[in-house]
Amino acid sequence: MTGFIKRHILLAIAIGVAYFINRFILSGAHQEMAFDNYILYFLYGVYGLLCIPVIRRDIKDYKRKKRLAVFTPSLIAFAIVFSFVCSSKSVRDLDKSPVVFTAYGMSDFNGMNIQFRDDGTYKLTEWVMFMAEFYRGGCRIDNDSLVTLINKEYIEESEDMQRLLKSNIFVIRTRVQNNELNAADTIKELIQVDNKHNYLENSTVFRIR
Repeated sequence: MTGFIKRHILLAIAIGVAYFINRFILSGAHQEMAFDNYILYFLYGVYGLLCIPVIRRDIKDYKRKKRLAVFTPSLIAFAIVFSFVCSSKSVRDLDKSPVVFTAYGMSDFNGMNIQFRDDGTYKLTEWVMFMAEFYRGGCRIDNDSLVTLINKEYIEESEDMQRLLKSNIFVIRTRVQNNELNAADTIKELIQVDNKHNYLENSTVFRIR
């Protein structure tokens, strides 16, 4: 097998690996597992190992032919690395708005937190054991006490979600509780209510931090 054919076969395989890397990065906008970073680093390593022989071959060809065109495969490889950066940035930009407050709730092995952001959006994270799923949408906060999640369709699609969320409307409640040192602590909570703002019994109470 000639060096030209081998180089292009390696580049084709690297492009295939890069496709899965970008898909993996973008999937991080919606879900995450405990070992995702290790998987991503492994894929980066595979991609790098595939590209090293391609770049070395381009350098050898340039020394022999003195033509910049021989670096085309290397430029493609570096352009793909730039696509990784763009994909990562697009995921990070989804949550770039400052967090105003975060509410936490637990139910058996399920957990949830809701980040309310300065731009009128929220990020809801639902986790079960080693896996987390993310949901985003708009929210409205009236009189600094009544909170409404505008996007609520996903609540009806998940049984795990329904164990924690029975409504998309909340009221912020402040109460005083004695701590271990018998000193008074002020606690803020997010209480689930119905359309008439009545407290929903047996619903999860979220602690605000």
